[in-house]
Amino acid sequence: MRKHMFPIFLAILAAIATIGGAIWQAIEKNEADRKADANQLKADKSQAEAIEYLKQLNAKNAEIQELQKLNISKAEKIIKDQNETFKHVTGDGVPEVWIGGSKTDKYLISAHNTSNYPLYDLQIDQIDLSELVKQPLIAVGSVDHFDDAVLESLTVPFVSATVMPPKTQIDIPIKLFKKKEMDFVMYKIHTRHGLFFQYCAILNIPKHNRISFKFVIFKWVDGKYIEVASNTDTNSKEFLSKNCPYYKKEIKVEDIRKVATYFFTKWPLLSA
Repeated sequence: MRKHMFPIFLAILAAIATIGGAIWQAIEKNEADRKADANQLKADKSQAEAIEYLKQLNAKNAEIQELQKLNISKAEKIIKDQNETFKHVTGDGVPEVWIGGSKTDKYLISAHNTSNYPLYDLQIDQIDLSELVKQPLIAVGSVDHFDDAVLESLTVPFVSATVMPPKTQIDIPIKLFKKKEMDFVMYKIHTRHGLFFQYCAILNIPKHNRISFKFVIFKWVDGKYIEVASNTDTNSKEFLSKNCPYYKKEIKVEDIRKVATYFFTKWPLLSA
């Protein structure tokens, strides 16, 4: 009887061991699952916290960008206001000389301020280039000069005693007599905010009771002629550049007495 019970006992022990092992594995798996769930929760929480942090960071960056834009806008406004103030104090814009027809033997001359700012210290020198180019030149070394007395005789100055307000014009008492042929005239215009050269081609057409008046204006900036205004097209500009004497060129002058002194000093026999 005992011999028959032993195998059964072993089988029971084996079953108990199998069941125990299964239970232990189940417990271990449950613990592993619990830990995995806990880790996943931590990971999810960390991810959620990271996402929330990024959202806050993006919001803060957006706020900073808006503040930067606001500061830039304020700075630009300050600069613009300062520029506006500067332009009102020193003047701005391009002064223009207009030439009109008349029933007399002289043209009507007027100065125009077409800008939104005043013109200060306006001085205009009219130089008849058509007449100047007919005058004899004085050779000083390798450079040709005009006698300054000749240039002075062909220059008609005008100095404004008042400030020219924006969008205004004034008639100026500069005489320019009509000719049968085309006349080339330069206006050297000084203002507080710059120096300008206006080159003009004027033709009186009495048969049709009108005149042809074309001009190009350059501002003198750092030794360069910068075109700033004109009332003509490309073809007329080319005509001016080819035919207008001393177009965009410096007119050199010399006191004839100084030139004589120069030559007498260089060649003393000439003074004997």
